[in-house]
Amino acid sequence: MASENNLEKLRLTLATTRSLLQQFLASVSIAPSPTSAPTATRTPPPTDPLPLLHASATLTKAHTTKLTLLLLNPPFTPTAISTVLHDLSTGPLPVMMAAVELCAPGTWSKTLSHEARVGVRRVLGGLVTLVGEVVIPTPSATVNGDAEGPPLATGGAGGSRDSLASTGVVWEACDALVALQAKGLGGLVVEKTIQYRDMLKDAISELKEWSEERPESSSGPIDDFADDLSAEEFPTASSPPSPDILPLLLQTLKHLTLLSLLYTALLKHRLPPKTPIPPPPPTVQKLNALMAALSSIPDTADELANAFYQGDEEEVRVQVGRCGARAREAAGAVRGGWAAESGANGGEGDAFSTWVGRWEDLVRKGEGEMQVGSGLDGRGQEG
Repeated sequence: MASENNLEKLRLTLATTRSLLQQFLASVSIAPSPTSAPTATRTPPPTDPLPLLHASATLTKAHTTKLTLLLLNPPFTPTAISTVLHDLSTGPLPVMMAAVELCAPGTWSKTLSHEARVGVRRVLGGLVTLVGEVVIPTPSATVNGDAEGPPLATGGAGGSRDSLASTGVVWEACDALVALQAKGLGGLVVEKTIQYRDMLKDAISELKEWSEERPESSSGPIDDFADDLSAEEFPTASSPPSPDILPLLLQTLKHLTLLSLLYTALLKHRLPPKTPIPPPPPTVQKLNALMAALSSIPDTADELANAFYQGDEEEVRVQVGRCGARAREAAGAVRGGWAAESGANGGEGDAFSTWVGRWEDLVRKGEGEMQVGSGLDGRGQEG
């Protein structure tokens, strides 16, 4: 009966672990509700979530390694598997969830809060898959609770590969959470800014390559008709730009290149933010506004490219205006530096604020030449 007792304990532990993982996954998949920024006089100071994420991710990776080894190597040991699952459920996972809750967007910025949630969600998703692959053998296949049959506790012919794949997902996600502590808030902001800049440069490169395409010469009226049909009914990036839209395309490329310079200037003069940890509320507000604007520009550039492929010049001008409006929002958020709440002092008058003044003049001049419309009100909201 020892075998049946051990297997029954494992069944209960698996059910409890699966239920807990699903609850945690549902919780972390819900975006944190918007809350007002904390007051500067709040005591005690908020707990830094990064060391907790580091420690819990390290332990989670270790427990995942133990579990995988138990699943892949004979004999099948229900008691050992139950112990690992229990330790995982009662140790690092609750700590990891607590760290996510501590990482409030109003205290640690939306950027760090989002990164932590995404990382923890990947860890939990990988564990759900791995634990879901466990198959409990029948009591007759065990001796004193240990299986003498196949070493795998996973179903299907590809069970070993599936377990290794799930384990790899958990390891990678845990490593990313561990790395967050080394990066810190400042390092993460720099990393994201570089990522958004590169995305914008990719969009510019794609449009530049498209601008250099020329239609192939046709060999007769049938080919001409086919080309016209393709261009009118099925416009895509593979269709060369028409001569009519080419001047606007070249102007847009120049304009987007000008906007991309803002990322480089921010990285040189404003990032990473020079601020205590945790940042004071005004700094968090500035940081949230800055990163929201910087992240939206590459997405808007993609919409702009699609408008070009469709030959919609009016929509192109709208999207160009939106890119410019978002870029000005980003520059305005930290034009006066990080310390100033209103931008009336702090960094006002330094090299960056002076550069931004000249940059904004060029942006507005380019928009005027293209007669763009941003579709945004003065606050940068959709009109």
